[in-house]
Amino acid sequence: MTPAPYGRTHSPRDAGHPPRYTAPVNGDADRRSKAIGWLLVLVSAAACALFARHALVVGSFPGRWVYPYVSLLRWDALLASLAAGAAAALLLAGALRVAGRSLTAASLLLLGGGTALQLLLWRLSPFALGAIVRSDAATSYFSAALRYDTATLLRGYEAIAPRLPLHAQGNMPGKYLIFRAMHVFTSSPEAMAVAILLLANLVGVLVLLVALEVLEDREAAVGAMALYVLLPPRLVFAPILNGVAPLPVMLALWLWIRYLRGRSQGLAIAAGLALLMGLLLDPTPFGLGLVFLAVAVADRAAGRTGTARIATGSVVAAVTVVAGALLLQITTGFDTFRQLGRVTAEAARFNEWAGRPYATWVVANLAEFFLTLGAPVVVAVGWGLALRRSLRDPATWMGAVGLASVVAVDLLGRNRGEVTRLWIFLAVPFAISAAGFLRGAGRAPMFLAAAALVVQGGIMLSVLGFVIP
Repeated sequence: MTPAPYGRTHSPRDAGHPPRYTAPVNGDADRRSKAIGWLLVLVSAAACALFARHALVVGSFPGRWVYPYVSLLRWDALLASLAAGAAAALLLAGALRVAGRSLTAASLLLLGGGTALQLLLWRLSPFALGAIVRSDAATSYFSAALRYDTATLLRGYEAIAPRLPLHAQGNMPGKYLIFRAMHVFTSSPEAMAVAILLLANLVGVLVLLVALEVLEDREAAVGAMALYVLLPPRLVFAPILNGVAPLPVMLALWLWIRYLRGRSQGLAIAAGLALLMGLLLDPTPFGLGLVFLAVAVADRAAGRTGTARIATGSVVAAVTVVAGALLLQITTGFDTFRQLGRVTAEAARFNEWAGRPYATWVVANLAEFFLTLGAPVVVAVGWGLALRRSLRDPATWMGAVGLASVVAVDLLGRNRGEVTRLWIFLAVPFAISAAGFLRGAGRAPMFLAAAALVVQGGIMLSVLGFVIP
């Protein structure tokens, strides 16, 4: 059998199936590493310089929404961003060092280190984390969580929602319930901000687990988690629950993959329960549905699962969602699907009220998303897709599915502007794809990508008003 792509042997369930990569020879790897390294540095430096000079519009003036520039780039902010970028590269190096012995230790290192970097970088913002969490204009849940107990909110949510602060009116109750749970342990907005950061970074752990299944390489999986945690949108919206929103859907994705690969039928039920949690929290990350489909198609093509198992699991998960929603309605009076319809209609009404035209935003959304996603990730995925030809390569099909997901969500027209915040979940397939491509070029480009993401995020945070309390 040909060697595994990045020095990791296939698992027993892959026996008899050829590997999806061919290990590059040393000379090719060295040239590839230098080429992508220089490209990452040059494009990232250009992006940072343009943000620093206020030369990029994040949003659309014709579309009647932009994120405003609120400060010039200070020298101390630039130096702090560069230092944090170096620390991010060292953090990733440490995680890769321990990953060979323990993925748990590597994920905990990235979880703790990534959260610490985010907290330190937020000192560059003109706005305090606690002030944002407390603000009804920014989060809308801190004060609302004190007005209604959980049973009252769920039972009368349709009548209560219009009386909540504006941002909360168009959301499902899950975000409110998170704040309600945090109020049990603390009344400090600063402590809640740290808790939100940790919850959002837990999505990175699930990115690692999914990447490990898809890319079948420990270092690539660790790299995917690092890239996701360090993304600029994750930093600039760190105290906002949009970063937490992908958590249930990512849990469902990991359970779905484990189910497809011959694990217990109970995993399909668990995936359904996770999807129900996702509906209650925020239905927007269901835009990752194409990733669920792509994983099933890839495993079917590789002979790891069968059509009958895919169909059975899909039905079991769907029935679990419906049964769970009915049980919730019986026990609390909350009608999940009725409220989902109300939230969808509310989004359409908001776009009309705010005067955000579909034709403008169908283009402007794409520009904003890729502009703020992080230059290293965009470059790595674009470079990889340009060089590779076979869709059997997981990094390739994951990148292609990421692009397809962005286009599909964009064409729906539900989100018009603010996609730096609203589409954080769509960064998942790009982080996994970028990690796979960069892993094939060696460690140096991965370290450069981690550092450049943090530098770009620090500069964006210090000059732009993404969250204004």
